[in-house]
Amino acid sequence: MRPFEIPESVIAYFQEQQTRAVVDSLLSNLHDPVLPDMDRRKLVDLSEGVLLACQVRADFVNFMAGLWENTFGAAIKGSDFREFFPEDCTISTIWTEKYFWSYVARGADLEQIHFDLTVQIEHRSNEVKLFVWRFDDNDELPPYRPRLRIPDGWKLAQDEDGDPRLEAAVSVPIGDLIANRDPRLAELNKAASAVLGFISGL
Repeated sequence: MRPFEIPESVIAYFQEQQTRAVVDSLLSNLHDPVLPDMDRRKLVDLSEGVLLACQVRADFVNFMAGLWENTFGAAIKGSDFREFFPEDCTISTIWTEKYFWSYVARGADLEQIHFDLTVQIEHRSNEVKLFVWRFDDNDELPPYRPRLRIPDGWKLAQDEDGDPRLEAAVSVPIGDLIANRDPRLAELNKAASAVLGFISGL
């Protein structure tokens, strides 16, 4: 597992409002951005700005992949779970939705009970959160049985579509993760390890 790093561009994106606004604006018009009173010099400057914005996005994808690897990825090492990388996990999705996920199951494919393990940075709060969805062998999200003993540090909840999921009680503001990387990452890793032991019994 590679060491977890937070690229300088990602730090600037989350800590500097103006940087974030410029990057978001450039990436939202990536294919054909236009400036008022465009001329040759402005066009060259704009193309360089687009290149830098794309670098921020690439760094962010790398950051999110590293965050997943050092939480859920670390937790599944040595377990009987096998990871299945989702086909629809794209650069665009990771950037716009601010989450990274993968599936795990015990068998050779996803034609059985499997789990979606997600690390997300919530848009409004900028907090890093961990979520788990359980799918049955029909690829549906069944309810959890009543009085199920959930591990400490986790709770049963519903997502925006009303589907059941597990949520980690710990959430780490991105500013805290930047300022105190190792201890805050350790909290997230501990939560991921706790829930992995739990879902292995489901």
